[in-house]
Amino acid sequence: MEVLLAVGLVLVVVVTPAFWKSNPTRKRHSAMSGAFAALDEVFHPAGKQATEQLAEQAEATKPLPSPEDK
Repeated sequence: MEVLLAVGLVLVVVVTPAFWKSNPTRKRHSAMSGAFAALDEVFHPAGKQATEQLAEQAEATKPLPSPEDK
């Protein structure tokens, strides 16, 4: 029971500043995704690695098409 209370308290502490700094151009769920990423890293390392690989693939430069492809 104490563990759930501690996890809930940590989530509240992480999420609350995000709502105070509400910037209309910023996504509001970024603090919550950071909290879940930390929990994912602890309890499901393979999922964390898959998420990192997907992020790397999204940021990777795409090859330009050759002139013959037109």
